[in-house]
Amino acid sequence: MILDNLITKRHDCFVTKDDFSDGFSRPFDTMSLQDTASGVALWRQVADGIERGIADGRFAAGDRLPGETEIAETYRVNRHTVRRALATLAERGLVRAERGSGTYVEAPRLAYPLRSRTRFSEIVGAGGREPDAG
Repeated sequence: MILDNLITKRHDCFVTKDDFSDGFSRPFDTMSLQDTASGVALWRQVADGIERGIADGRFAAGDRLPGETEIAETYRVNRHTVRRALATLAERGLVRAERGSGTYVEAPRLAYPLRSRTRFSEIVGAGGREPDAG
């Protein structure tokens, strides 16, 4: 009975920046709590939320993501759930974890097709970047 009440309450509310006592505007402005009845694993829901933040521009390439504990509090999940989500994003090349420093958003990878006359400067320029002479 108590567990049913907790699950029901968990589905009916939203986390906003007003829910945090420090008033710090978090990059996760408004997000719904995880829906365990949806059949989608919690770590997948967290990973999808972070990925949406990267796609929306809330997290730019090179930005440090909030810490695991902060993300866990925001999503109201266990820290190990966050670690699994971040590991999945790292495997996909969206973020990189630096030991003792944090997790950072990676720059999008540049597609580099090889043809008979491949020109580095043209491919890099087409990707919106400038070739580095260094």
